[in-house]
Amino acid sequence: MPNKNSSILSEQIHQYRFDSVYVDFNALNFLDRWLARCLEDDYVRHLPRTEWTTDDSTASYLWKLRRRTMDYDELFHVLCEHANIKFELVRGCVRNTINYEVGADFKNQRKTWTAALLDGEWRLIDVRWICEAAYGVTKNNWRLIEDEKGKVSTKRAMQENRGTYKTHCRFREFYFLADPEIFVFDHFPDDDKWQLLARTVTYDEAKELPAIRSDFFQEKLTLKSHPKSNVSSNDGQVTFEIGFDTSKRMTFAYKLYRSKGCREQVVSTRSALDRFVFLERDLDEGVMRAVIRFPFVGQFLFELHGSEKSDTHHALLVTYFLTCHDIKEDCKPLPPNIREEWGPGEDTKDMGMVPLTHRKGQIEADDGDAEIKFSLDRELEFKHDLVKGEVDIPVTEGHILHTIENGEMSINVRLPEAGEYALNVMAKEKNKKTRFAPACSYLVSCQDEPLESDPFPDTEGKQLGPTATFAQLGFSEDDPWPSFVTNLVTGEYKMAIKRKRNILVAASLELEEGDTTTDYHNYVSVDTKGELVLICATFPKMGTYTLTVFARNTDAVDDSDLFLPLYVKIIEVVLPTLTGTPVPTTALLPAWCHGYSIKEPEHCCLPSNEKVMMSIAIPEASVVLVKGHPECKMKKNENGYWEGLLKTGPPGSVIDIMAKETNRDQAEKIVSYEVVSKEDLLQMEMKQEVTFRDALNRLESKEAEKQSRIITRLNQAVDDRNRPKLEKCLARAKELNPKGATVDITRAEVLLRELLDEEGRLIARKELRKATRISDIPSLEAAVRKFKHLQMVEEDGDFSAAVEVLRNLLDKKVMFILIVYKNRKYNHQIIREVDIQTTV
Repeated sequence: MPNKNSSILSEQIHQYRFDSVYVDFNALNFLDRWLARCLEDDYVRHLPRTEWTTDDSTASYLWKLRRRTMDYDELFHVLCEHANIKFELVRGCVRNTINYEVGADFKNQRKTWTAALLDGEWRLIDVRWICEAAYGVTKNNWRLIEDEKGKVSTKRAMQENRGTYKTHCRFREFYFLADPEIFVFDHFPDDDKWQLLARTVTYDEAKELPAIRSDFFQEKLTLKSHPKSNVSSNDGQVTFEIGFDTSKRMTFAYKLYRSKGCREQVVSTRSALDRFVFLERDLDEGVMRAVIRFPFVGQFLFELHGSEKSDTHHALLVTYFLTCHDIKEDCKPLPPNIREEWGPGEDTKDMGMVPLTHRKGQIEADDGDAEIKFSLDRELEFKHDLVKGEVDIPVTEGHILHTIENGEMSINVRLPEAGEYALNVMAKEKNKKTRFAPACSYLVSCQDEPLESDPFPDTEGKQLGPTATFAQLGFSEDDPWPSFVTNLVTGEYKMAIKRKRNILVAASLELEEGDTTTDYHNYVSVDTKGELVLICATFPKMGTYTLTVFARNTDAVDDSDLFLPLYVKIIEVVLPTLTGTPVPTTALLPAWCHGYSIKEPEHCCLPSNEKVMMSIAIPEASVVLVKGHPECKMKKNENGYWEGLLKTGPPGSVIDIMAKETNRDQAEKIVSYEVVSKEDLLQMEMKQEVTFRDALNRLESKEAEKQSRIITRLNQAVDDRNRPKLEKCLARAKELNPKGATVDITRAEVLLRELLDEEGRLIARKELRKATRISDIPSLEAAVRKFKHLQMVEEDGDFSAAVEVLRNLLDKKVMFILIVYKNRKYNHQIIREVDIQTTV
């Protein structure tokens, strides 16, 4: 009880503490919060100096604590005595302090903490770490590796390399009634009983535990790899995986230190070393993956930082001590990334982009090409860079193409050669005067030479897909295809659009081959039937074409702006037409003509001295005739087509279809045909067939190469026992179904099942050991059942220990207490459920 000299605040606290409506949990929570708040606000400064020297007063205790003549535990125990709470002082050693070296002996890191008895159960509290936190480093033996992109500033690196730290008052509720299974990562008591674990941890085991900080557990993160703090590498690479909740906003960063005693044998500058850490966010598996490539032999320190609330200030999550004994011969730095992470992150989400295809940071473009898709919840503008690693040379032009259609953005990448590339995507809201900001980045890799390395056609800055004019003029697309059409094997492509009013539509077709662009406008036709416009392109050669659809500008001043672009498509043709010939040549149509529809003949070249039926619909025409052929009487039928029988004449002659509007005397040319000999027609068909056969042989050769490559990759994945790569290669192999690969596919399927079983057993063993440590009956029962179902073999007595702990727990009575506060007088109601038993 406080004496008569206690401060008014102390007496009020004392009265508040002893009110019978409070249970021990609330009392302890209040004591911790009150103490932390007093220290944070420096409460003692606001009290008269006479109270500082008064024994057993609030000011006296706080003054002693401030001058370090009293420990946190001592003051907390005084408060516990006033509150009639039973406690024990626990002595031991702690890790994760300022002076702690990861993986090293920490017996000299002495500390005390408190065990409090609540509802008949001992709970753990570290008052000092609740009220106070130290920030900074004392890494005197380590040097922070700087990053050339400013992720780690030179000033900050110098501060960390000098070894500076500060102590701040900060309330951290994590250490209040901490879970014993988590508490042991920081605190190792001299007396094992104060671990409060069903199976105690030895000192050697505690020393090897990962250096995990409180924020790691508060953010609900999980270790997916490396359960020990010391990690060795004999192949020059280490991969860490941290599980996280993908529904939460979480950003990550890292720091990499090198030992001051190791020599840089490969990289001459410290700034380049940061390019050997690949920090990847994998949304499919819900992990943050860090892959470290060691450029030289030596010792390193790796820290992973993260934050749920800030993109710039990250808390330390976990630290690993790394030792590299050997390096890879081809160890190369990563290409430059404009962000800290690779893959879709919080900045991607903030920009309104959701990945539809690639949800992790690395893209394996096995054959040299890849397509990445995002859905967009707002209108955005994009910029992108494709930079080759090692030499850091941009190769964006001609090798990257993006389209935006129907609320989706697609990025197509075609690599010029094998290697690693950084694909950096920047975005900003459309029509806003803001800067482009980093939105996403990928590491695109290709081990083999690309099957297709020719650059994409130069669109001269034109937007692929429908332009703004398309919607403004009332056009719509019927059964839309993507703006970038790949692997077309039919030899022709058709698209239909609808118009709301009589606007003439035209189209052009170009093939880009190296530095040469060939005009193939006579291989694209525009067929107009009322509001429906059908554009049909025929492709005489394999290659990548640009199809542009135009609308006639009725307000044009001169010929330069006579036609407005409506739609731009890129079409990659791998197999040309077998029998196609050019379409009739369209003239510059008069203003009164808004389009036509040809029924026959559909091809431009007509055989000489043959009778041919002509059939064309021109809605606005009052008269249609064939120039130079008065014998061909064109008459309009009930379907609106002008028809007549024509004898073509000698080779080399031209047949022009003319038309005139009502109240006009002069007929104007609409389309033209060319008359050729039958021998020339046959030669054209044979030449086209040869072109088709050559393209078919090339396509078959490319498919055979794809099949050969996938089997090679599949067998490599089998040899490496790489489960993710094995799944990917196996699915691709089944899709391609290469000949003679049945044995390889079967072997891969058997190994995949084996690897999945191994992973399942590993997870089951981890669950069993965790359930044993936390002594949770439902978890133990489930883990024991799974262990038996999988017919697993006991290791280090883990199964026997689990069964014993489960039986001991089932022999006890489990009591649940529900406290309901009814009014401000803190009356409460306790509902108890007892004798709840579960059988094995």
